[in-house]
Amino acid sequence: MTVLMDIINELTGFPKEMLEPGMDLESDLGVDSIKRVEILSRLEQEMGDRALGLSGDDMVGLKTIQDMVRFLEQTDATSPKADVKKTLHSGMMPLTSRKHRP
Repeated sequence: MTVLMDIINELTGFPKEMLEPGMDLESDLGVDSIKRVEILSRLEQEMGDRALGLSGDDMVGLKTIQDMVRFLEQTDATSPKADVKKTLHSGMMPLTSRKHRP
């Protein structure tokens, strides 16, 4: 949650000590669609695979800071997307992409 609070602080200008989990991203913090994409981008940079499951479409449905925290807690390195990304980064092709040899 600290990383998320740091990002929100930097992008909105709200002091961290004023940020509360129940704050609405749009009405309380002025986070519009562009700012949501910036938050997503920064989360991906800072958290790597832990933020992999979070997409722009997901961001639209997350209304509060706490919603984002809950989503990130549910998305961990064992998600299927994270496994595919790890496989691709390791230089191995996923099994679903390999051609069968006769």
